Amino acid sequence: MKYLNIDQYTALNETLESYTNVYLKNSFYRDNLKFFLDKIYEIGNSGIERIPVNFKNLDYISINDGIKLICEYLKNLNPKYECDFMEKLTNGTIDFIEADNFKNAIEKTKFRPVVYDETFQHTESDLPSSQNSFQSINIGINKTSYISILTLLHEYIHSIFIKNSDGTISNDTDDDLCEFFAIYFENDFINYLKNKGIFSNDFNLYKMIRYNSIINTINGIFTYQTILLYYKQLYDIIDDYTIEMILKENPVIQSDDIYDICYGINSIESFLPDYRYFLGVPLAYYFSSMKDRKITEKLLSMSGKLDKYTVPQVLHAIGSSVTEIESIDFENIMSNIKKEVIENKTLEN
Repeated sequence: MKYLNIDQYTALNETLESYTNVYLKNSFYRDNLKFFLDKIYEIGNSGIERIPVNFKNLDYISINDGIKLICEYLKNLNPKYECDFMEKLTNGTIDFIEADNFKNAIEKTKFRPVVYDETFQHTESDLPSSQNSFQSINIGINKTSYISILTLLHEYIHSIFIKNSDGTISNDTDDDLCEFFAIYFENDFINYLKNKGIFSNDFNLYKMIRYNSIINTINGIFTYQTILLYYKQLYDIIDDYTIEMILKENPVIQSDDIYDICYGINSIESFLPDYRYFLGVPLAYYFSSMKDRKITEKLLSMSGKLDKYTVPQVLHAIGSSVTEIESIDFENIMSNIKKEVIENKTLEN
């Protein structure tokens, strides 16, 4: 069995301490690590797997038509959002950056761009993120896919909820539920387009992306991060003894894997905030499947006020009988998402 040396364990523990006390201060994720672990194992052991998809046959529209559809949808929510969206497009808060000009664009903006090309290949900048960062999207100037339009709407929704009532940027509830809000409204946007008579295979592909993100999360480093944070919380320190407890109590974990992860987690940048998607995707589908306009209105009423809510209070405020996260059957929700998309899935050739 391999072991870390004292310096490596010290660096690991210091990083876990900083992450929990600084970045996860008063966080729903930190306070419910056992719940997240249980759900990781529950979904992981249910036989649910990624759905292979093909991005070769996307449906394209002009960027102007795509922006018009977003504006129509936002106006339907509240005219102020249409005005806000167009203002952000005009002043560069939301920007379209050509991939070949990516480096130059970074130097000219305070925002941290995220680039999407027409096949939805995803490339993130290696710049450190900032509390003031907002994501820009690279989409075709003449034509773009519905997937990119949905992504644009998704990123705009983040901007609606990013400020607190006192004007500061972000807070714990926003951090925990930021993807829930954005994914809820992208689902609502898809329903809006369908009601207009617009149907595209891209809609189903987009849902597959969200579904697969949960599977990726379960199979990826998020599982190990959650385990380490939980056992750090339980034993106060990660050392050889703790690792042996982890391996004993979690037989699906491989010895070499967890030591490699421990060695790799030596800075805050090592962490991935995947719990936001693990929490956000099922919750968004759970509530958007109700197709209740009152839920949409309740969520919008929280924009700019998330510092006033905890996660359970958000669930309670949107009128759900579910106020405790433990009451939501994540495995069943994931099965329903899979059932919905599998009927129209596009397999890889």
